[in-house]
Amino acid sequence: ESIGADILFHNSKRPIVIFDDLHNNFFPNRAFKSMLSLENVSLSSISSMLIGTFNTNDSAEIKIDKSVYLVNHTIIESAITIGNKKNVVGHIYMFIDITEQKSTEKRLRSMSEKDWLTKVSSRGHFMETLEDAAGKQAIGIFVIDLDLFKNINDTFGHDAGDAVLEKVGAELISIAGGWKHVGRAGGDEFIIFKVLDSESSLDTVASCICERMRNIPHHSSSECFTVTVCVGASLLHQNDDIESALKKADLALYDAKNGGRNNFAVYKLVNQL
Repeated sequence: ESIGADILFHNSKRPIVIFDDLHNNFFPNRAFKSMLSLENVSLSSISSMLIGTFNTNDSAEIKIDKSVYLVNHTIIESAITIGNKKNVVGHIYMFIDITEQKSTEKRLRSMSEKDWLTKVSSRGHFMETLEDAAGKQAIGIFVIDLDLFKNINDTFGHDAGDAVLEKVGAELISIAGGWKHVGRAGGDEFIIFKVLDSESSLDTVASCICERMRNIPHHSSSECFTVTVCVGASLLHQNDDIESALKKADLALYDAKNGGRNNFAVYKLVNQL
């Protein structure tokens, strides 16, 4: 029976390590050594990882906090105390590899946070980022709409249209200072926010967006072309309602588009007309 148990222990695909009662001596199986990518596992490399991660009690099996990582994406799944509380003779630790699970979680998180084409934030993730920043400083909100984007798809094809959106997204990320500050509101509409020193900076940033957008060179299989945008801007003061500020930026965008292509408007100025 002892030989059979030893074979099962060493051949198990589940990483397992056995310690004596004082954690002075240990016996890892092959899967455990493979998990650590070590031919000869040192006592210090294991004990420093394990000590303090468990509490013994009268139960035979002790569940470990699943957030406790041993190495890479492997966690302690359970710990079994050999013996009882008065006469502990050893400890058995079993592990589970969650690399694939973590990889899937990361991929799904990325899909939910980023727009796959433009690499800017999804609208939901953008709103979360904006909510975190709001209330700490004055923030400029800018809604950007591409001029005659449908004509680009109709004239040059959807591949050319996708390429335009990619370049626009990259340029807006540069302007905003990071992908989390840029969101794709849908179709050919984007939204960004920037921390501003003063309300007058709204005009400067909005004008900069228009200028940088029209200076991006775009190419189709037959010719080169440029794309212009309209921008609507509003200022989100500390303690202001975010949805209200977004609606103000939308109203300013509507006013900018009424004024023609390659144009911008700021909500404060709209109200003064």
